[in-house]
Amino acid sequence: MHQRVFARYWRRSLAEEASRVLILARAHWLRARRTRAESGRGRRFLRAVGLRE
Repeated sequence: MHQRVFARYWRRSLAEEASRVLILARAHWLRARRTRAESGRGRRFLRAVGLRE
């Protein structure tokens, strides 16, 4: 019984940690992409999605 409860808690905490890591990685990727776009290498992308004229 205790092992099942522990296993369930362990899986849940691992899933939460994994989702946090994915969220942070996505935020970092978006920030880097925007920085690249604003530096001039991706201006066409910003223009294409309507963030820049």
